[in-house]
Amino acid sequence: MIDEYLVLAVAASFAEGTTIMRGLQELRVKESDRLEATAAMLRVNGVKVEISGDDLIVEGRGHVPGAGLVATHMDHRIAMSALVMGLASDKPVKVDDTAFIARRSRFHPDDARPGGGVFMIIAIDGPAASGKGTLGKRLAKHYGYRHLDTGVIYRAVAKALLDAGADLTDEMIAVSAALALDPEKFGDPVLKTQKVGDAASVCRPSPGAPGPAQFSAPIRRRPPRRGARWPRYRHRDLPGTPT
Repeated sequence: MIDEYLVLAVAASFAEGTTIMRGLQELRVKESDRLEATAAMLRVNGVKVEISGDDLIVEGRGHVPGAGLVATHMDHRIAMSALVMGLASDKPVKVDDTAFIARRSRFHPDDARPGGGVFMIIAIDGPAASGKGTLGKRLAKHYGYRHLDTGVIYRAVAKALLDAGADLTDEMIAVSAALALDPEKFGDPVLKTQKVGDAASVCRPSPGAPGPAQFSAPIRRRPPRRGARWPRYRHRDLPGTPT
């Protein structure tokens, strides 16, 4: 983990208290000096931050004033982290350029909006209780996209295994169950029960097994309307984690 410290610093800005991220020297040799650029991004938006050697120290106050213009240095991660911060800051956050974001992605964000010719959904995968559902819903609402709750997929797989009396730790059985999922049943209230939730925390693929993208395959194969497509941004630094 290294590039993720940019958005982690954004999250720390909204927390209360001091967050210290140590040993970030590698950030200095990216597309820009991301350590200095991240500190400047926070500082211009009213966040108290300092750099000590290669450590980044963020003083969170529970909110971010915003209203700053962020110098991106033509670095797509700085730009995107600033835009994420602007989703929850008190006032909008501006960036000095966004053109290079499109060059680092398979799809331009403008093409994914309603009427843009491409059908886009936001789907964020991650550990349980990590806030992925809340963040995904906010991003989808902000940009006018649709949202796919990846947690529901894990719960649906868990329920399928429970119903079949299968071994929850068998990764290949879990993948087979995922490929057979019916998205029309994702609204089943049973998926929200404690029993299914506990099972879902068990039947997750481990490193080396088919990744979470495998679990999304049934969804991507069943577009919600004729002619719709399901483009997907894939985080290149985290294999198996689609966003």
